[in-house]
Amino acid sequence: MARFGRLKKGSEVRSREFTSRIDQVPDMVDALFFGNPAKPGWIEMYVNGKGRECVNALFPEARIAWKPLNEPGYGYDPAKLEPAFKTWDTFEINLPGVAGETENKLAPVNGDQPLGENTQAQLAFVLAISVKYQGGRAARVQPDGGLGIIGPEGH
Repeated sequence: MARFGRLKKGSEVRSREFTSRIDQVPDMVDALFFGNPAKPGWIEMYVNGKGRECVNALFPEARIAWKPLNEPGYGYDPAKLEPAFKTWDTFEINLPGVAGETENKLAPVNGDQPLGENTQAQLAFVLAISVKYQGGRAARVQPDGGLGIIGPEGH
């Protein structure tokens, strides 16, 4: 899960709307999703307590084995992790596989197109918009490296 190395102290997050420091992201979102182009179908999920509740609600039959980000072994140096993320958890999910095998409450995207035929960015978007419908704030890392932030219902 080396991608979380982007969330180092002092790094910036780009957006067409604004630029923010990475230490501000936990104040803006409850869940963050990365699509790994090297692993089709797999999405890295990073969540705070509210985000964890929202993602768990999306897969009521599944038991997600969340791992704390502040523990070593995720391909990054915990000492360089932005302090605001040290209470967050992570898990990598094969979204098409899990969604195809268990009951889920994922938002419908792209009509009847099977999840496995979506790009990594589209899969991350499906999770982010689904978290929104569960009442959370989510973001996905976009192909250009910026964040697509999606607020809760009504925002």
